[in-house]
Amino acid sequence: MQMDESLAYQPLAVDSRHRQLVLLAACLGAMTVVVDSTVVNVALPSIRADLKFSDSLLVWVMNGYLVPYGGALLICGRLGDYFGHARLFLIGMTAFTVASLGCALAWTPAMLVSMRAAQGLGAAAAQAVTYALIMATFRSTAERAHALGLLAVGSTGGGSSGILLGGILTNASGWRWIFLINIPVGLVACGLILASGGAADRGARTGSLDIAGATSVTAALTLCLLATASATQVGLESLHTLIPFMSAVLLMCVFITVELRARAPIAPLTLFADRNFRLGVVVCALWTSAQFVWFFISALYLEGSLGYDALHVALAFLPASVVAALFSLGVSKWLVVRFGTRWPMTAGLLLVAAGLGIFSLGPTGAGFVTDVLGAMLLVGLGLGIGYNALVLSTLQGISARDYGIGSSLFNTAALMAGCINIAILTNVMSTRAASAVAAGAGAMAAATAGYQLAFAIGAALACTAGAIGGIFLKPVRNRTDFPASRPAGGDSA
Repeated sequence: MQMDESLAYQPLAVDSRHRQLVLLAACLGAMTVVVDSTVVNVALPSIRADLKFSDSLLVWVMNGYLVPYGGALLICGRLGDYFGHARLFLIGMTAFTVASLGCALAWTPAMLVSMRAAQGLGAAAAQAVTYALIMATFRSTAERAHALGLLAVGSTGGGSSGILLGGILTNASGWRWIFLINIPVGLVACGLILASGGAADRGARTGSLDIAGATSVTAALTLCLLATASATQVGLESLHTLIPFMSAVLLMCVFITVELRARAPIAPLTLFADRNFRLGVVVCALWTSAQFVWFFISALYLEGSLGYDALHVALAFLPASVVAALFSLGVSKWLVVRFGTRWPMTAGLLLVAAGLGIFSLGPTGAGFVTDVLGAMLLVGLGLGIGYNALVLSTLQGISARDYGIGSSLFNTAALMAGCINIAILTNVMSTRAASAVAAGAGAMAAATAGYQLAFAIGAALACTAGAIGGIFLKPVRNRTDFPASRPAGGDSA
């Protein structure tokens, strides 16, 4: 395919009202997708009892959503570049909403798992282009920082409130309501995109899609996620883990070979010629690995070592979510406009590292106020200050015609790194706990030793990300306008 480098991508949401409609739709979509990835956890016992799930199949209520979601992110981002970011967001949210209804009406385990897979595909289509929507619709650094701050509120709030919402809905109305609640939110998000005029967006690219690249990378990502899901159940050394992981590596090699030869690659290597993009993806992977440690391992720590139930775990995350939301809304934008992206991002990562470091010192039977609250607040502060700066630093230098693939590469790196890290840490924690038991420690103390090691690793990952970002990333400072399309690649400040 011959690409027209002069082709300008002009988003249809040109006036202030339409831009706000796009932003609100993106926030609702991000919140709903993140909530749905956590809200099911609390309802699993009720689902198992009602639909007669076996223990081995029950895990696929979660994995059935995660695997297609992660596997399809990259191809969905590129489809957004070809067919329009707002249009793909609309398709994704519609599919997600319809699949949510299917989940609520499911009467067999097979139907629920298949509808969860459909939810995952719809979520991938919507989430893959969310950052692309923001970058294409808002033109100045300050506007983008403000929009990303609002988006972060939805994502951060959704992640921690999903467990709380799941417990309330399951206890009050039954597990089917955790899926029914998605329907009105999804309909509103779709209506906002239609009202903005974005559904008529023709996209920034023309020509044929790289089918070989799309197939190989989607299969590779899917197999890698299957391997990580298996690793948390049967261990890293099991053939159920090793076979899909090695297959994923081989397919990724095939994908890279295809991309080197393709005339219109799914993920053009010219993207990585931009220093901030290639390093930003690395920093994102490390940051998300640390963030997954905070969200998943601290939940296990609160349950296993402190004896919290699901409701109290959700409430324990609430202070961090509130702090992250407050700082994402105003302070993050001010810092980016005043100092550029480098130092807010670095400060945020160091605060996350400090919070995880405090967690790594937490004793068995820790008190919430004395041992948990301070760590939670530091992590929330770090997320609120730094994550939006990382997104801006990574994506602001690439061509508008590649916002979709750039956004999805960023999201895919985050998801894959987080899932792989959790799979590895689950086994590391088990090994550490077993060593502690062999040394004479009690069961609770041994489990706490495993959690402490995981938190220390998370802190090290955040520190490494902060060092890379602070030393090597070029600071992106406030600009009032960006060209709608520019040649991809090249180091940009």
